[in-house]
Amino acid sequence: MNPRRFNAKSRCRSIAVLAIAGFYATLARASAPLDSTIAQLTRQVSPDSIRQHVQRLQDFKTRYALSDSCRAAERYLHDYFAAQGLDSVEFDTVSYQGTAIRNVIGTIRGAVDPGALIVLCAHLDAISPTPAICAPGAEDNASGIAVVMEAARILAKYRPDYTIKLVGFTGEEEGFIGSEHMAQALRASDTRIAALLNLDMIAWPGGAFGVKVLCDSATQVLASLEVQAIHSYTTLDPQTVVRIPLPSDNYPFQTRGYPCLSNIERMEQSTDAYVWYHTCGDTLGHMSMTLAAEVAKAATATILMLMDIPAPPDGLAGASTTPGSIHAQWLPNRETDLAGYVLRWGATSGKYADSLLVGPQTTSADIAAPIGDSGLHIAVSAFDSSGHVSWPSFEASALGNASLSPSAKFPVASASFAVRRCGNAIVVEYELDKPQMTSLSIFNPAGRLLKAMAQQWQTAGTHRLSLDLGDAGKHRSGSGMVFVRLNGQSQKVFSLE
Repeated sequence: MNPRRFNAKSRCRSIAVLAIAGFYATLARASAPLDSTIAQLTRQVSPDSIRQHVQRLQDFKTRYALSDSCRAAERYLHDYFAAQGLDSVEFDTVSYQGTAIRNVIGTIRGAVDPGALIVLCAHLDAISPTPAICAPGAEDNASGIAVVMEAARILAKYRPDYTIKLVGFTGEEEGFIGSEHMAQALRASDTRIAALLNLDMIAWPGGAFGVKVLCDSATQVLASLEVQAIHSYTTLDPQTVVRIPLPSDNYPFQTRGYPCLSNIERMEQSTDAYVWYHTCGDTLGHMSMTLAAEVAKAATATILMLMDIPAPPDGLAGASTTPGSIHAQWLPNRETDLAGYVLRWGATSGKYADSLLVGPQTTSADIAAPIGDSGLHIAVSAFDSSGHVSWPSFEASALGNASLSPSAKFPVASASFAVRRCGNAIVVEYELDKPQMTSLSIFNPAGRLLKAMAQQWQTAGTHRLSLDLGDAGKHRSGSGMVFVRLNGQSQKVFSLE
């Protein structure tokens, strides 16, 4: 965070109005001025460097997640991160079908608030109809990995306020195996992710010279920041799309409440336009290194611009002190120009009907908010002296007259659920033993999302989600299978035949 002076009388009043009435509106509408440091760093992006990485990854012949070649590609990424002098480089190993597959994580430690993470990620593995023989995966997804590598080279000597994690995930094509492993571990420890940007297929110039910036309703302001970065530091023509989580490595993080963005080429729901998708023909010759370089500039600039936004507060918790009052408390932020916090609450998760502004030295507050039948959901954001507002903290939630606790502590839905055929549809039926946040998605074998239920609060009992086979048929592959994912963790395979 760049240090700034704070004139309390002249600025606190305007900040209060912005934080409560506008909240994210200031950031969403602002035009980002050109920053000399960001401009200087993004000018270092090299299309030739990106090309070399894509070519090397393609030369492994296959990066199928269960192959020895994928282990070699993981080592290639690990060694590259280490050669850049990052603060640490590590393998994050998970067992999949008896094979130890490895995420590769490079870290640049933050100087102001190292506990707040900004994650730039892409998946390293590839797939095809004959993955043991060939899965070059140049566009899907050596393109994303090469951009992460280029960002690592440029950011290695930069000392950020927050910790930067540069991640190559393995097992994305098998159902987000590596990212699920990491997301589950980080959420279990309540690790803060200030923002995550996932890159998946970003270098095919089949449409407009740009990328789609994919966000959900809670991260539109984050998408606005990336669009500002793109307009200020690149020649790309971006398009913002608000949608359910893209079925890629952002998915396990996004369904756990982390603020995520995804960048993908100009095809949102279908890969039909890129005819080499998941084939042995997915090679470098179909890609534009000029486009990939502009995406690298966009990703790098977005990460650097995030350093000017306060990190989400940590440790939000509370308890009902009287039938009509809640005492909430959180840990203090560490930014040098912190101006205060906004506490917000409501009866629906992610939708807050009321708010309270408190000063920078205050880390607790009493609010008049009885816990009704539908529960109470509270989040807190920090803001600085320029009016920049953080994304909300982890939400604290409660039902009945119970103490507030982080939503992450609520049990996840049981992995035991039924998938059956019913006439011209398949039906997913699952039982919740307790009220909880639940999300459910159905994918085809290529990882294309067929139907999803966005994360929502559900009561205890039996719940169902159905998929019409006529719709599913439009997306079917020869295997005739679908994959069902409940709360980002459990998978079940079902034949459509």
